[in-house]
Amino acid sequence: MFSSEVLSIVIGLTFIYLLYSLLATILQEILATLLHFRAKMLLKALRRMLDDREAPRPRPLLDRLLLWRSKQVGHPHTMTEAFYRHPLIRSLSENRQSHPSYLNRETFSKVMLDLLKGRTIKPGDDAAPHIQRTLDGGRLEWADLPIPENSGTLLFLRSIWIDAQADVDRFKQLMEAWFDEIMDRASEWYKKYTQFFLLGLGLLIAGIFNVDTIAIVGKLEKDPDLREQVVAQAENFIRAHPNLDQDIAGIQTPIPDSLKNRYEFLRQRRDTLIARADQIVSNDIARINDVLSIRRSEKACPKFWCQCTLRMLAGWLLTALALSLGAPFWFDLLNKLMKLRSANPAGPGSASGQPSGENIQPKIDRKG
Repeated sequence: MFSSEVLSIVIGLTFIYLLYSLLATILQEILATLLHFRAKMLLKALRRMLDDREAPRPRPLLDRLLLWRSKQVGHPHTMTEAFYRHPLIRSLSENRQSHPSYLNRETFSKVMLDLLKGRTIKPGDDAAPHIQRTLDGGRLEWADLPIPENSGTLLFLRSIWIDAQADVDRFKQLMEAWFDEIMDRASEWYKKYTQFFLLGLGLLIAGIFNVDTIAIVGKLEKDPDLREQVVAQAENFIRAHPNLDQDIAGIQTPIPDSLKNRYEFLRQRRDTLIARADQIVSNDIARINDVLSIRRSEKACPKFWCQCTLRMLAGWLLTALALSLGAPFWFDLLNKLMKLRSANPAGPGSASGQPSGENIQPKIDRKG
């Protein structure tokens, strides 16, 4: 079992990580919305499915230029391009130069069936012979696009067509199951991409706000009054935000492209995220920084400046690694630690007559 001192240090550090990881999460979501990260991840997944190749790691500016150039070509060169040129997909995009960030399984199967059936099918015709002709000939009549005979996509479509016994409805269900499986994998790709992105944001935040894990632990270890003030702020924060995990999930929910007035919705969401970031920085982070005196020292140790710099960089890197775990992780851990502390009979105020943490006001202005 942790001692009360160690537990208070861990709670204080976890609370600091939670506040800054919240800021990093909001900044990441702002950039993801503005630069269409989800649309690019969806494009990567569809390229993996339909073109037998993996798209390069999303790079917003370069991807935007490449996608713009692809719109100028006379006819599609890949099945993915043909897929995105379907009227249903184009109607889900914000404009001609962008791609949707979300597709459901029914939309995917509808578009794929249209591509495979071709343009010559009439109302009342049986779709099975048209699909069979496309799969046998290896050519999308819809887009006048040949499919390489050794294409893994063509082989897989032929395989599930055989499994469906040429039943169009069953074939549609198998394509939807294929789409769901790839989207599950794409969600994992996006989580990994987000974690690396949060690592970079965390390092930037640590440098800007001078959030040095090593220095913070040293301050909390030396000063019991400081520990209690930080723990008190953590208690108040948990009490004021009991459903923070749900709020974070709401922030990270992708925006369906079927929304009406999508531009206005995105603008409001961007403004809301910016307001939340400003509130966290000006209120919660400002209070904890004032208590801990997290600011750049005007006189680092000049005699051993190299050693001090390396230690500070190590502290920033530890902070960045912690923030990359995400705000939900630190919120869950902080809740568990606070429950553990309340169950600890040796906690503050139990034997010394001190008031509980919620009544402690951060009056100390510490330096160094």
